[in-house]
Order: sequence, then C-alpha cells, then structure tokens
Amino acid sequence: MYIRRVTRKNKDGSVTAYLQLAHNEWDPKAKYSKAKVIYSFGREDEFDRAVLERLAKSISRFLSPEQAFEARDAIGETAEFLFQSYKRLGGVWMLDQLWRKLGMDRILQKLFASRHHQLDIERLIFAMVANRALAPSSKLAMED
Repeated sequence: MYIRRVTRKNKDGSVTAYLQLAHNEWDPKAKYSKAKVIYSFGREDEFDRAVLERLAKSISRFLSPEQAFEARDAIGETAEFLFQSYKRLGGVWMLDQLWRKLGMDRILQKLFASRHHQLDIERLIFAMVANRALAPSSKLAMED
C-alpha cells in the first residue's frame, strides 16, 4: 500500500495533482499488476495534511517502538511517535494456549466453582504461573 501522486494536464496548460491511497493488484488477463485506488485524498493544493498525520498515527499503533522510529527515520520527517511503555505478550499468549490445552483452566474452575468468588481465581493463578515462568520475581512484584 502506498500514497501516489497523479497529475493531469488542463486545457490551459496548467498541471493539477491528486493524492491517492493505492495498492497493486495482479491482473491475470493483462499479466501485470494494476494500481487500485482505495481512497482519494483530493487535489494536492487543497489537501489537508492532518488527514495523513491521523492515518500515520493510526498505523503506528500496530508497530513496535523500534519499527515506528525506523519508519520515521526512513521518511525523514520529525513527526513525534511517543511510546510511554510496551510489554511483550508472545510468551504470555503461548503459556495461555498451553495452559488451556492441558485443561488447567477447566480443572481450576471446577475446583473453585462451589466457593463463589467475585474474581476469576483461575486467571489469578495463571498470572502467577506466567510471572514465575517468564520473569521470576516475588508475588508482590508480579503487578509490574
């Protein structure tokens, strides 16, 4: 996906440029890729830059901080990408899948069903196990 600039020549000889969000799709009949316009931002001289800034911020939500800074450097802009913090979730997700595959969630829910706790005790126990497996620390430091 990319932003492209399309120009056309007017009868008076002036050139008008338009900005479009596009991506290439393969055309099997023609045997080459053709640009498909997803969104037209309008004329370049009447363009609202804030639209692209909102799009860039929206896209940056799906990048790691390192990737966002690399993208900013590649563009050459000084746009601010501010990350306050982030946590890696791959290990937690993998442990959760293993936990469910082993049936630990069902076993613990069955054990605690008669006690009518307000909190989900099974999830709390999983959090403690994941904490010990991924970043061993005390139960009190688990909140971090």
